[in-house]
Amino acid sequence: MACPFSQLGLRVAPEGRDGPDPPPPRADHARVPPAPGRRVSQRAEQLVSMLLRLDGIDRFALLLLGCGAVTFLVGLWMEPHGSFGSAIEQHYPDWAPGLVTDGILLLVVNCVLRRHERRRILSQVGSLSREFALDAVRRAREEGWLTDGSMSGLGLGRASLSEVDLSEGRLEGVDLSYSDLRGAVLAYADLRGSDLTGSHLGEADLRWTELRGARLRWADLRGAMLDGALLEGADTRFASVDARLAAATGFSRAIVGGFLDEAQVAEVRRTFDRLSTAGSAPIERFYERLFKDLPEARALLRTEPRVQARKFLQSLRVIVSALHAPQRHVTVLQRLGQRHDGYGVRPEHYPVVADTLLGVFADTLGEDFTPEARSAWERAFALITTIMIGGATRPIGPDLEFSPPHPRGHRA
Repeated sequence: MACPFSQLGLRVAPEGRDGPDPPPPRADHARVPPAPGRRVSQRAEQLVSMLLRLDGIDRFALLLLGCGAVTFLVGLWMEPHGSFGSAIEQHYPDWAPGLVTDGILLLVVNCVLRRHERRRILSQVGSLSREFALDAVRRAREEGWLTDGSMSGLGLGRASLSEVDLSEGRLEGVDLSYSDLRGAVLAYADLRGSDLTGSHLGEADLRWTELRGARLRWADLRGAMLDGALLEGADTRFASVDARLAAATGFSRAIVGGFLDEAQVAEVRRTFDRLSTAGSAPIERFYERLFKDLPEARALLRTEPRVQARKFLQSLRVIVSALHAPQRHVTVLQRLGQRHDGYGVRPEHYPVVADTLLGVFADTLGEDFTPEARSAWERAFALITTIMIGGATRPIGPDLEFSPPHPRGHRA
């Protein structure tokens, strides 16, 4: 059963950005069929809306069809009465079919042209140019294509749609992988089964959005508003989330705080290079402190402390080398977590290890271990820990292979 966050009592609005209360759930969000009377009213409204959207060519074609029908009916009425002996009575068998045929041909040609124009506009929604994408979305909303299902299943990967209004859009199965959707309005949108892998959804409005079965792997959801969102069956593995989402249903394998940017990766590498010059001594001190902070850790070691220190240092090298593009090293890091699980390491041990190691780093590097360096290492440990625990608790297979990071680098 789908479980909206609002029903869990979880307020998913970022600090300092509470804004208005989330809108209440609507009947059509739950896909409740309308009553028969309401259904007829909706059909009438749709018909009127369609007629109002007709362009000049369609209206002229309908005029031709109307003239042909009137000519035919008037001719039939005049023929038995012999009225006036007019040209209509004599020629209506030729005029009426001609007018109707011309009207139908004009409608068909214009329909083909409109379909081509619709395909062109909708494909433009996935443009790398935000200006073109915004213009395409505006046109799609004016024409009703955004809400009539015309965009379902479209391939719009790597689209530049930051701060775009896609609310109430029917976007089932659409491919928006690695798209820039920062600050986009997607309230009440239907994104069932859509592919949002690697997309940047920071600060996006996803209140009461239908996301069941959506792929949100590696997506950046920091600062997103998710009140009432339906996430049953959504794949949120390794998504970047705020701390308030970390314990929420559906985000057990998300990454708190998200990925490291280039400056943070550089800071981790700089401090690690400094530590490497000291050899294994800092790591040996780390184990001494760890055995005090976590006594049961001593029983998990199967080798001599110095040998174990060298192994741990090698593991740190693997972790540091994977920070620039963790997506490319998922399997390696998961196997590392799987091996540690075999040694008896449990998820609750990781935070203790991280805190102890940061303390050793601070003592070894002194003033060189700046607040920026500490923050970068904390982010790195949160990221790597999530991936390693995932490898320890689930089988490693092809379904855990992921795409490389976005080539435009907006995820940083």
